[in-house]
Amino acid sequence: DSRPLLWDLRQPGRPAYVLASPGACAVSSLVMSRDGTKLYGGTASLKHDNMVCEWDLRTQGSEKAVRCLGRHHRSVLDVQLACNESMLVSISKDATMACRDLRVVTSDEDEELPLVAE
Repeated sequence: DSRPLLWDLRQPGRPAYVLASPGACAVSSLVMSRDGTKLYGGTASLKHDNMVCEWDLRTQGSEKAVRCLGRHHRSVLDVQLACNESMLVSISKDATMACRDLRVVTSDEDEELPLVAE
């Protein structure tokens, strides 16, 4: 099973959250929002499916759904929150950096966030 697990070290024995897998990709980096409700990550894949993802930890159910916020051509090396957590910055092995505005609300869960800067 390739689903990422999120553990709470204060409650050993079982994972606090089971995250939906972002396809056949390995999660390469993670950052959590200050309030602990969102988790952002980057993926690494041998194919061209290198995503910047968001998991909403407030959703019901044991497996937290993944949302793709954007893509890079090669593996995502790191993701970081910036500007009071209103922006998500990702860097990739393809030598690019992308900045996405998390304040943008999309009506379609499959719609990627627009790039603010690249």
